[in-house]
Amino acid sequence: MQLEIIVALELMQHPSSPVKSLLPIFVGQQGLLDSFPWQNLQRLPDHTSERTAARAAQILRVLGVAHGQIETMKRKTIRSIIGDLLSYQGVQLNKCDDETEAIRECCTRILSAVRKRIGVESSALSNFVSVNPSGHEVVGWPLP
Repeated sequence: MQLEIIVALELMQHPSSPVKSLLPIFVGQQGLLDSFPWQNLQRLPDHTSERTAARAAQILRVLGVAHGQIETMKRKTIRSIIGDLLSYQGVQLNKCDDETEAIRECCTRILSAVRKRIGVESSALSNFVSVNPSGHEVVGWPLP
């Protein structure tokens, strides 16, 4: 899982990346509504994982990420990588009353991020049917 987190975080910084947002979902050890063990974050190793960094570097090179960005990533510690991930606002399921609400909250946040991204993509003039957008295209155009 650490490899996927590293790749996703680094790809978000790449201009042509398909990864545009992250939404961590915090699940406890006993189930959806169990409190996330925040206290365990301090127990994460404060050293780099050379094998994981090497594999992440291979993947990022194939995806066109710049050499300098890859070298910076290789120096990050396990604790700092997880800290970077946690800087994105996530869904804390233990704040919900029941599992149905927890699942609904996750789905709502994911769909909101997707709708926002679709809005950004569809607002580019190059995506219109013609250079002169029609009425329904203008109405759907998100305001800055």
